[in-house]
Amino acid sequence: MLSIGGLGLLIAVLLSWFASKRIYQPIVRLVNVINDYKTTQESQEDELAFIEREWKHLSQESSGSKSRSSGA
Repeated sequence: MLSIGGLGLLIAVLLSWFASKRIYQPIVRLVNVINDYKTTQESQEDELAFIEREWKHLSQESSGSKSRSSGA
């Protein structure tokens, strides 16, 4: 009985480790892309602040292009 429980626990640990690797793989890839894109001056900034700044910049560009296209 104890060996079956131990085996079940071991399988659960292995499956959770595998699932966590699969879940975080896109996040690691995104961080690597951001680190490649950032310049050396921005290297002190964390990744979330970088994403926030870029998101705001793209939102401003999108709003500007919408206002220009509707005004023309």
